[in-house]
This record gives sequence, structure tokens and C-alpha cells, in this order.
Amino acid sequence: MIKIKLLPNTMPSTVGRLQFDLDPAAERLLVFDRNDGQFYFFGKVSPTLSVIVPQTFATSNRLCAILFDDGNTYDLTGTDKIQAELVTIAP
Repeated sequence: MIKIKLLPNTMPSTVGRLQFDLDPAAERLLVFDRNDGQFYFFGKVSPTLSVIVPQTFATSNRLCAILFDDGNTYDLTGTDKIQAELVTIAP
């Protein structure tokens, strides 16, 4: 039998962070890479939301965000060329 012991990560991790201040009518948010279409967040939202993305997006403006209103009150809205904030997350 092989036993594996997982050790906690003791090194800080540097990532990109997007902070959104959203309209209360917004219900879903999609964040994706405009170059390859890779999704980084898709889900229900609250009026304030933080999304963690890979560090590379803190030095480029390749992200797009689209807001959806499931109640069909508003059309979708979005923005392009978003650059994340570089942050360090302690373990």
C-alpha cells in the first residue's frame, strides 16, 4: 500500500484578480479570454464579486466580461480588453 501525505502550500501564490461592482439586476457573468475563448468564470453573481484568474492576465488585456439578465428586463452588456489586478494570496 502506498500512502501519500499532502503538505499544505506554504508559498504565497501570485494571481490576477478582477473585482466587479454589478447592477443588482445582473444575474450571470461570463469572463473569458478573447484570444482563445477559454472561460474563467461563468455563474450567478452578487452585486460585488471577485474573480481569480491566472497571473498572465495581470500583464495583458485579453479578458472580456459579459453580463446576462435572466429576467429579460435588459439586453446583455459587456466589456472588452480587461486587465486583472496582480495580487498575492497567502496560504
